[in-house]
Amino acid sequence: MNETTEAEALAIQQKFAEHKALGYYTYQPFSILDFKQAKDWLLERKTALRTCDALHLAYAARLDAVLVTADKKLGQAAGDFGVRYQLLIARLH
Repeated sequence: MNETTEAEALAIQQKFAEHKALGYYTYQPFSILDFKQAKDWLLERKTALRTCDALHLAYAARLDAVLVTADKKLGQAAGDFGVRYQLLIARLH
């Protein structure tokens, strides 16, 4: 797998700052309910969810947001728990 170069990382960081300044993103704080849901899903042991992934998934579920990820296992877990998701596919140059 190819790693991100310093120049690519800087371009991504600049684009994110630009989008943030233009109001493309909104801030939504985590809730105690997100932590509880993440814990409950982890305790079910139905998926290969990792702790932080479970929290992000619970957060997306509560907000009824589409989880965008390049992680196939996280996408699968989202589908298993009924959370809408979009799987990003890497483009080869």
